[in-house]
Amino acid sequence: MPKETAEAAPARRHVEKREAILDAAARIFHRKGLRGATLALVAQDVGLSTNSITCHCRKKEDLVVACLMRTIGEHSLTGPARPVH
Repeated sequence: MPKETAEAAPARRHVEKREAILDAAARIFHRKGLRGATLALVAQDVGLSTNSITCHCRKKEDLVVACLMRTIGEHSLTGPARPVH
């Protein structure tokens, strides 16, 4: 495997952290609902500070949209799970 360049490492870490945040947000939204979910709960779940979360998404609504966009993107690549009529 080729060695990662110094410029690529921070970008990879940023993407990995964002994915971890979105995973945590999805878990929190599932457990607590949209009203019960907070950035602090997402931060606690992923093991980051709330300030670190807000560097990726400024508010809870941004996390909702990011989670939805990721889900839509995943489904557009794999197609629907069952036929849509």
